[in-house]
Amino acid sequence: MSRPVLIDANLLLLLLTGLAAPEQLKQHKRLKRYPPFAFEMLVMRLVEAGNILMTPNVLTETSNLLPTGGEALRNTLMATLRGFIDGTKIEGLDLPRTEHHVPSLVAAAHRAFLRLGLTDATLLDSSFAAITLLTDDLPLYVEASSAGRDVEYFTHRLQQAGLL
Repeated sequence: MSRPVLIDANLLLLLLTGLAAPEQLKQHKRLKRYPPFAFEMLVMRLVEAGNILMTPNVLTETSNLLPTGGEALRNTLMATLRGFIDGTKIEGLDLPRTEHHVPSLVAAAHRAFLRLGLTDATLLDSSFAAITLLTDDLPLYVEASSAGRDVEYFTHRLQQAGLL
């Protein structure tokens, strides 16, 4: 088992949609860029980590990005998000999940706030220095990497697997 991972909104969106409504992976504008098996690779990486960390900002951003395709789909996805937040066992993902709050005042003071915004600035907070940041957001990856953070760019994992 490796270090716990702090997951960004793009990957949480991929994860939740893949768990609750996999048919939406090819339809959602933010997810259709992912090749087949990207969801499975993400789950494997999270299982390897053994623990998923999240921030309220990432959860909020993800809830706003969830696919909308009618009330039934929205309810299914929101119920999966709720289960992810409260630690309910989710079929296909039986891992501990921990929410960590970074005050907006602290995040807004980060040097990357003006370029990356509030959600990404929370992920760069120094309280996560011993945690691996797992992202598919290139500007966030570059910022975290240049700051010496342990960061993984999910696209690199897909490229190494020959999926991109």
